[in-house]
Amino acid sequence: MATKPLEAYQYDVCLSFAGEDREYVSAVAQRLQASDARIFYDEYEEVDLWGKDLYEHLDHIYKDSARFCVMFVSKHYAAKLWTNHERKSAQERAFKENSEYILPARFDDTAIPGLRDTVGYIDLRRKVPEEFAQLVLDKIKRTRLANSVLKLQTGLPIKTHRDTQLGYEISFLSNWEPADGPGESTLFLKRKGKEQLSVMHVNVANFTGDTDEFFRQMKETPAAYFEKFQTRFPDAEVIEHGDTYLGSFPGYYLFVSYSISNLDISVDFVAFQVFGIHNGRIYLITCEIWAKDFQEVFTECRAMIATFNYR
Repeated sequence: MATKPLEAYQYDVCLSFAGEDREYVSAVAQRLQASDARIFYDEYEEVDLWGKDLYEHLDHIYKDSARFCVMFVSKHYAAKLWTNHERKSAQERAFKENSEYILPARFDDTAIPGLRDTVGYIDLRRKVPEEFAQLVLDKIKRTRLANSVLKLQTGLPIKTHRDTQLGYEISFLSNWEPADGPGESTLFLKRKGKEQLSVMHVNVANFTGDTDEFFRQMKETPAAYFEKFQTRFPDAEVIEHGDTYLGSFPGYYLFVSYSISNLDISVDFVAFQVFGIHNGRIYLITCEIWAKDFQEVFTECRAMIATFNYR
């Protein structure tokens, strides 16, 4: 069962939570609504819920009506009848689609039936409501971006590369195709066309360090993390870097400029790299873009990276 485009759903996100956690969730809902996100939050649906068979209606909401379901996990959530009903409806949808739908957020470490420990979550003990709401908005924004670019590519179907062994999936436009690339790349894509020089590749390696420390060092000395480019292209330099997200988890990006020279010909490139760390692995997505086509190709690359999910 395929995931529908964001616009095909009544809501961008539905919120599933226990009443005891309402104060935090209400602050999140207010921030989302103020940013024009389409959300299902019970207090905003009071008139619509009036007189409905809630058992049937909420099953429809949490199974069919939203692109994402944020599940606010707590000891109260695990104990409530209605939250268990919402959870089962959401899990049925997630099982059928085999794609990212449930976005867990934890107030504590309570075990939830059917929610595996390997599923990435946000720790609400480290986030104030405004910070968490921004993560949800970023998730929605990235999905919308991918959809908007795909709409522009009229008639171009989307293909998905899924690597369950390395724990990720990413979709790509059909004007890109898998090709032979460097041996360490788990996926190497080339933009189709005789005069197209742009490529995109994914690299995955084991990571045993401290995630926060890694990103702190990258922020302080970004040049240390593109040594391979400097080995291949001595004139390579970082032109921009900063915090970002990859698969809804904190990451870091670099823009690197460099040139390829052959006899009297010199071709300028810009590399866009995104780093992410999850479940003991570090993920690096690199788009090497011919500067002549930068704006068009970067838009496509950014949209494809927005589809990246940890599995």
